[in-house]
Amino acid sequence: MHGLRCDPAFLGWTRLLDEWVVGLTRYNRDASTDPVCWEDQLLTLSTLTDAATRVRSFAYRDADIEPTVLLDDGTLNIELQGRAYRVACEQSWPSTPEGLNAAAVQSLDNALLRARGAARGDEIAVGTVFVTPRLMPTLSEGAPFESADSFIAASRRIPCRGCAFSFPGIDELDRYRYGNAEYPGALLLVVADDSASDVST
Repeated sequence: MHGLRCDPAFLGWTRLLDEWVVGLTRYNRDASTDPVCWEDQLLTLSTLTDAATRVRSFAYRDADIEPTVLLDDGTLNIELQGRAYRVACEQSWPSTPEGLNAAAVQSLDNALLRARGAARGDEIAVGTVFVTPRLMPTLSEGAPFESADSFIAASRRIPCRGCAFSFPGIDELDRYRYGNAEYPGALLLVVADDSASDVST
């Protein structure tokens, strides 16, 4: 199960969230013993930085695009549709849908506060949270896939500007091999300062 929702006035982020979902197959594991990207915060972050680089490459096909990288202060500079964003990222590992809300809201607040502190000039502060459910390994084989609906439903109660999610179904495991039964999928939640709205509309 894959999808996204995004405030249309939040310029550039619908395209970025879509590219994030589509690009997750780049982090497939070659063997079941290989690490899951959600266990490594830098690798988790790379799923967003790589997506941002690809979006800019599509927009400026003839240009030599520099990769989006983590800055020394732990934030990112992302340009989308002519807007400059300063992005801070957090990660949350809830074990149940009920635990998702409070943890994600606090993490979003923390990320946005960090982005505001780092923003310079006309950069718009954006906070993001990777919600990567970590399930008990003793669950039955189908439980991780059945839980996807519950986590996605819980995310809809979180006030945010955008949300993308990817929870592969059992019939998709040949294409989406980035997780396992313990880490069955991920959501990416985004909040931003009000100035992120398209004032021209």
